[in-house]
Amino acid sequence: ALFGLSPIRVLGVRPSNTITDRPTQYIVRGQQLQLADQLKLGENSLSRADWAVNTAGTELQFSTLHSLAGVKTLSVSQQNGAQQSVQPAAVLVSQAIAIQNIITSNVKGGAKALSDSGGDQITVQGLGLEGNLSVHLMPYGEGFAPSAANRLPFTLDAGNVIIERSPVTVPGKQYQLVIQRADTNEVVAAG
Repeated sequence: ALFGLSPIRVLGVRPSNTITDRPTQYIVRGQQLQLADQLKLGENSLSRADWAVNTAGTELQFSTLHSLAGVKTLSVSQQNGAQQSVQPAAVLVSQAIAIQNIITSNVKGGAKALSDSGGDQITVQGLGLEGNLSVHLMPYGEGFAPSAANRLPFTLDAGNVIIERSPVTVPGKQYQLVIQRADTNEVVAAG
């Protein structure tokens, strides 16, 4: 024990995952959190003015965003680090999904076209194409939402989404590819 200091104790933080470049509101649960004067989550350092603590000192709330993906350690300290409570691997920051390019194997219509009889390979290149994804193909601008009916089987290869065989499509109709990651509440659409 430190003389004159009641120890800060971190018991947990929520949410435990987010994505890059998304402002995220965090709640830290613990004891004596009202005594904190410094908080660090990964590479982000915050001062007392950047958060709010309940009167019981059991919940501390703050908002921050991370530009770098990775596992982030939470550290809450008092009196310039004289006492601190650390929770390693407190938050996982995943790379946000960004669709950069879509290429099909369609010979007749070109690299952005789909055969009406199906069977084209579709390669999706981008960022954050990892984790528990679902991939959907639906008519563009017709009010369709991602569902089991338009979900496509796919594999991940070197950070790309590979759809081996596209479904049958309607000639002349435009389609939209949508990638979802439920863990981070992402829904990203490409034309």
